[in-house]
Amino acid sequence: ATVQMLAEEVLGVNVETSNEGSSSIQSLFALSACKDPTNEADRKCPAQKDPSPRWHVAMEVWTYNAYKEVNLMPAVPWYDLEDLGGVGYKGKELMFVLKQNREAGAAQGLSLEYYKSYNTTFHEPWKFFPNTSAIDTSKLKLCNATRVVDIKFSRAY
Repeated sequence: ATVQMLAEEVLGVNVETSNEGSSSIQSLFALSACKDPTNEADRKCPAQKDPSPRWHVAMEVWTYNAYKEVNLMPAVPWYDLEDLGGVGYKGKELMFVLKQNREAGAAQGLSLEYYKSYNTTFHEPWKFFPNTSAIDTSKLKLCNATRVVDIKFSRAY
């Protein structure tokens, strides 16, 4: 929302936003004018550069280098996206799974430290984790009752 407001009010640009797709990779295909960026089987990428692509900017691309892994270059030979740098904070893509959960999955042949093990079409990873009903809600607090809303704390973070 912040980038949208700045682009519209400061730069005078008309902005349309979308949360289509669920990954940074899909946003790169969308920027490359592929008509169906979420369809791994056929993203419907154009044979030549589209002079008027629908999407022009992707914010928070967490897997910038991963485009090489999905063979984006052969699918879109004229690919010319440019990494314009960070937006003011650094982040890492990480996944943490408790040892007891990993071991329970491993005992049944499921490697829970590997993200593809969470594909529910082929696996049942929920069997190795407690249900949300196991959360002691008496220990939860509203955001305004925590340091999350403390601007001094947030800036230091």
